[in-house]
Amino acid sequence: MKRLYLSIIFFSWVINLITLLLVVYYVDPYVYKNIAYLSLVVTFNISFACIFSLILFWIKKIYFRGFVDYKNVLSSLRQSWFISLFITGIVIFYIVKAPLLLSFTLLFMIFLFLEIIAQSR
Repeated sequence: MKRLYLSIIFFSWVINLITLLLVVYYVDPYVYKNIAYLSLVVTFNISFACIFSLILFWIKKIYFRGFVDYKNVLSSLRQSWFISLFITGIVIFYIVKAPLLLSFTLLFMIFLFLEIIAQSR
């Protein structure tokens, strides 16, 4: 079961990386500005979350000395989604010139509380 989840995450990372490369090379950002930005953000989030979930899983496997199950794969995927959305939020706040420290702290607290709610289940 664990290998199935890991292989699905790996293949989704490969597919999203290919999609990211296709968007970069074939969508004209001057003509289709909103489509290009939206597809770049979505594919970046998905591909970063997939590869970082694999990295987090291997860190957990080393930390727990091999005693991991499929729940650790799912928690790594959830935590990597939060990290990728956090990085995207920080970049968006920087682009719109929002107060960075306040936005950073507020976004961090939101994702921290969401993680605490998800772990309490």
